[in-house]
Amino acid sequence: MDSLKDHSTLDHLPKVDVPALVVGGEIDKFTPVWLSKRMSELIPNAEYLFVPGGSHTAPLERPGVVNHAIARFLRERVLPKR
Repeated sequence: MDSLKDHSTLDHLPKVDVPALVVGGEIDKFTPVWLSKRMSELIPNAEYLFVPGGSHTAPLERPGVVNHAIARFLRERVLPKR
């Protein structure tokens, strides 16, 4: 666990070539908001979702907010237009 604080993949994020939605929880101690925002800035064409009151498990804590955002993201950015 101690080595996790030293692990970083930030240099790989600019190479991501698929749509990405970065979810950041307001009280996430593992991946703080500033880091989630930075990740979304480094991934080309990524979107950032801020989850008020959410922690690292924001999708479980605020499923309505996260699920709605994921559905919209998939509909607008991933699924083929008909």
